[in-house]
Amino acid sequence: MKIRAFQLGENLDLGCIKEVFTAKILYHDTDSILYKNDGDKYIYLFKFGAVCFGGYTSDEITNYISIISKSCSKTISNKLSDEYEIEIKDDDNEIGYDKVRISKLDNDTIALVMLNLAQSVTLDHYLQQTESLLSEIQKYAYELNDFGKIKISRKKLVKFIGKSLILKNIISENLYIFDTPPKAWENESLNTLNDELKKSFLLESRTRSIQDDIGIIKENLDFFINFLNDRRMFMLEYIILALMIIEFLRIFF
Repeated sequence: MKIRAFQLGENLDLGCIKEVFTAKILYHDTDSILYKNDGDKYIYLFKFGAVCFGGYTSDEITNYISIISKSCSKTISNKLSDEYEIEIKDDDNEIGYDKVRISKLDNDTIALVMLNLAQSVTLDHYLQQTESLLSEIQKYAYELNDFGKIKISRKKLVKFIGKSLILKNIISENLYIFDTPPKAWENESLNTLNDELKKSFLLESRTRSIQDDIGIIKENLDFFINFLNDRRMFMLEYIILALMIIEFLRIFF
C-alpha cells in the first residue's frame, strides 16, 4: 500500500470536513479524524493542516485535496508532500528510507504509519518557515556587523516580531501532538513500530532543531528591540541636551 501525505495549510477545520465526508470513521478526536472507504482506502486528517492518503490513486487524491482545501486556513500554494510504502513481510518489521515491511497489516498499523508520515511533512513545513525567518534575521545581523546599525524601522521590527510570535505559538501548539499516540502505549508491537518510525523520520531531532531555531530567533529579536530602544534613548538624550543648550543661550543673551 502506498501512503502519501500533504501539508495543505496552517489549520484544518475538522468539523466542516465531518459534515462533507460520508466514509466510515475509524478514529477521531479534537486533533484528527481517520476515515476508511471501501477497498481498504484510508484518509487521515489532522488539525495542524496535514492530510494523509492510503491506497488512493493520484487522481483520487487530487479530487479529495480540492475538497479538503476548502476547510483549510492559510493554504500553501506550493504544497509539501512525501510518500511511503507499506509491504507485508513474514518475519520482524523492517524500516527503510521509503518503505516499511511489517508482518501484520491492520487498521492500527496503517494509521500509525500515516500519522508519522503526516508529522514528518508538517515538520518540513515548520522548518521551512523558521529557516525563512532566520535568513531574514541574518540579513540584519550582517548590517549590524558592516555598518554598526540596522536599516529597519521600529514599526517594521514590531511587525516582524509579531510574525515570529505567531509562528512560535502555532508550532508550540501543535508539536505536543507529536507524542506517542494512546494506542501505541497500549500495544507493545505498535509502540516498537512507532519508535522505529520516529527514528527513521528523525522526528525528535527535527523537532529539537525547530525549537532551537525558534530560540535563536527570539534571542536575536530581543537584541534588536533592545538595540533600537537604546538608540532611541540616545536620541532623546541628545534632544534634551540640545534643548538645555538652547535654553541656556536664550537666558544668557
